[in-house]
Amino acid sequence: MGSSWINSQVNNSKHPIRVLAPIEFFSLSKIPKRSTVEGYKLNKKGEVVSVDILNYVAEHLMPANNTAKIAVDLIYNNSVNKDFSLIKDNYVQGQLLKTDDNDVNDKNIGQGSFKSQFPNEFWDMDKPNVWIRYLLGNPNIDLNAYIMYKDGKIMTIAESLGLPFN
Repeated sequence: MGSSWINSQVNNSKHPIRVLAPIEFFSLSKIPKRSTVEGYKLNKKGEVVSVDILNYVAEHLMPANNTAKIAVDLIYNNSVNKDFSLIKDNYVQGQLLKTDDNDVNDKNIGQGSFKSQFPNEFWDMDKPNVWIRYLLGNPNIDLNAYIMYKDGKIMTIAESLGLPFN
């Protein structure tokens, strides 16, 4: 029963595993939430219609599927108290530009698609930080274009990681 509940989060954006990730970052982009694309697709009658598309996605930095698997592994290995910080420190979500999301998922950029996996370097870090998915998945993503609240102040993601401003 428990495994089916955990697996049910895959296609359910309102599942507790997905919605309980704290919202911790936002885009500074001025692009509107939606854009209308003319002549984008055909309706059932074969007529060309315009479509509203989202310009942002609610992105889980540590994919929900991975988080669920890690949580089960921690329980199975009786290491929740010792290793839960991996989830606590990395399972967050925020507003990501759809173009940046596409880039992280593009197998032809950086080290390959990190849509549902982590780079090997993540597991080799003393204190794993999931932003490495974005740094290695597409080093062209501007982490100065996203902000978060950390240590009592608002800062860019790049600043929170100790990276220089471009």
